[in-house]
Order: sequence, then structure tokens, then C-alpha cells
Amino acid sequence: MNTTQNTTNNTFEMVTEALDKPFSEYDLEDLHTLLCMAKFTRTQLKKYHSESKALQEAGDDYLKDLLDLHRELYDREFRSTSGYKRKEVK
Repeated sequence: MNTTQNTTNNTFEMVTEALDKPFSEYDLEDLHTLLCMAKFTRTQLKKYHSESKALQEAGDDYLKDLLDLHRELYDREFRSTSGYKRKEVK
């Protein structure tokens, strides 16, 4: 396995472990770092594991989860500092 694949696997494991943390333990900086790691992992999975649809979908799922967390955390931080309240869409 080459260095890029090792880095991809290590990053994938770190993102996986990080997603298991409770939401309350995240701050925007941590989440931004995780988001960058997830994007890197997803790119690498698509590049080096193009034959594995399951791995690609796993990378997409992790990125979606992190984007959702990022949006929620940003909204929460924004509301707490500005008094803004987002309307819920039904």
C-alpha cells in the first residue's frame, strides 16, 4: 500500500471515530477540520477505490453527515451570538 492510501485509511478511521463523538463536544473549528478530512477521504476513496461502490457511498455518507453537523452547529453558534431564530420548514 502506498503512502497516499495509508493516509486515506488513517484519515477515514479518524473521521469515523470523530463522528461517534456526541454532538455537544464539537466546536466550529473541530468540525471544519473534520469536514476537510472527510472531503480528502472522499476524494481519495473515489480515486483509489473506484471499483468499490460501497466505499464510495461510505465516503459520501460521511461527508453528508459532517455537512449536516456543520450546518447545525453554525446555526446554533450564529443564533447564540445574534439572537437569530431560523424558521423550521415543514
